[in-house]
Order: sequence, then C-alpha cells, then structure tokens
Amino acid sequence: MTYSLITSSKSILSSHLSILSRISHQFRGYLVSFQAEIKRLKAANRAASYERRLLLMQQEEIARLRKNTKKIREKAATEQTTHAQERGEKTAQQDVAEQPKVRF
Repeated sequence: MTYSLITSSKSILSSHLSILSRISHQFRGYLVSFQAEIKRLKAANRAASYERRLLLMQQEEIARLRKNTKKIREKAATEQTTHAQERGEKTAQQDVAEQPKVRF
C-alpha cells in the first residue's frame, strides 16, 4: 500500500512540476516580450527627444534671423532717410505727410 501511495505521489508531483514548468515558460515569454516593448519605447522616446531638440534649435535660429533682419531693415531705413535728407530729397514718409488730405 505504501508503494502505491509513493507511486501516486510521484505522478502527482510530476504533473504539478509539468504545470509549473509550462507556467514558468509562459511567464518568461511574457517577460521577454515586455522587455522588447520597453526597449522599443525607449528608442522611440530618444528619437522624439532628439526631434524636439532639433525643432527648438530651428526656432531659436528663426528668432535670431528675424531679429537680425529687423536690425538690418531699421539700419537701411535710417541710412536711406539720412542720405535723402543730405541730398535734399523728400522721403516717402515726408511725401505722404505733405500730401493734401482729400475729403469726400
């Protein structure tokens, strides 16, 4: 009787180990797939961060160009006014200011 009890215990233990082994294998598969997904998400995050840095640099460059363009236009307008006054010519602003206002 004890022999049959031991034999049945071994078969129960064997079946439980088989089930645990299968479950363990499934969890390892889930773990590997989750780790791969985390790796892909980190790579996507790095790429997005790089893109944001590039956009910020472009925006800063555009702001610098606008500022420099504004300075150049102001300088050109000042020089044009100065040269026109030296030659005795009317500037466009003076010309408009001197035109008679017509009422309808």
